[in-house]
Amino acid sequence: MEHQESPETLYFYSSKIKLFILFFFMLTLIVLAIPLGLVFIIDDHIIVTRIWTVMAILLFVCFLIIVFKKLLHPKPYLILTDDTLTICPPARKKMHSIAWSDIISIALREVSFNKFIHIYLRDQDKLHIQVTQGEQYVSTSANATYDSFVWSLIKRKDRRELVDELDRRAGQRSRLKNQLYPNVQREQKSNNRRINRDYMLKSYGYSLILAIVAIFLFVIPDSSSVDTLYVIVSFILYPFAKAIYDVLIGFKIKDKLEKQSGVTHFLYTFMYICHLLLFLFSFYVGPIGILYVLIKTAIHTFKKNK
Repeated sequence: MEHQESPETLYFYSSKIKLFILFFFMLTLIVLAIPLGLVFIIDDHIIVTRIWTVMAILLFVCFLIIVFKKLLHPKPYLILTDDTLTICPPARKKMHSIAWSDIISIALREVSFNKFIHIYLRDQDKLHIQVTQGEQYVSTSANATYDSFVWSLIKRKDRRELVDELDRRAGQRSRLKNQLYPNVQREQKSNNRRINRDYMLKSYGYSLILAIVAIFLFVIPDSSSVDTLYVIVSFILYPFAKAIYDVLIGFKIKDKLEKQSGVTHFLYTFMYICHLLLFLFSFYVGPIGILYVLIKTAIHTFKKNK
């Protein structure tokens, strides 16, 4: 972050570390793709394959040059002045300038595990585009009443100052700050309180469903009494295995998913598979969960009687 022109003009830049990682990744892809592409060009007799191979290599090279230029000549991602907030998208030449008086609120929105800062406007016609070749402002009729920028592109060391400035200049009393930096201690306490009687009853309901799935997948095809006994033991231990899993990462993932605006069915399918695997390994994880529940109950009883 830099101060230029006036004490109230702030410039916030994208992280060079992420650009360097992207540059190195693209360079590695090109180094690996060129020999493979040459093989396709020389050996493959299909002209379409040759054309697509050459185009893919050229596309990688062009993208690498763009990233390299951004590393050498970085431009500010956000510009905060007394009157306007200007967003300079990395992949575009045009900058979005928004007057502070046109902003209703600034809020966090998570989409596919990416954090976006949405700037809600009073009127959709208040979004302006500043052409980089000149200094004139061109009004546009936007379809949405908000603009946005990617939070992860801001340098980590500048994020606290940026969120304070956005809240102050938009006049919303730390609303964005509370969304981005919630009280972690309060969240940990609420996670511990989630493991209760209702939680265990629901977990046994899930365990019953997983047991039926496991029977159809593993027991019925083999007709083994050992597999049947293993499924029964897993049914009993799964709620305790799930408790230790949720305390460690499960509740965090669930809270993240509830905040997302674009969660795909693929992600939920992946979670169902993870819980099926957890069910199958409940014989090993469950005893740890039982120990956790016993200790938690003993501490709660001690504090209650104290």
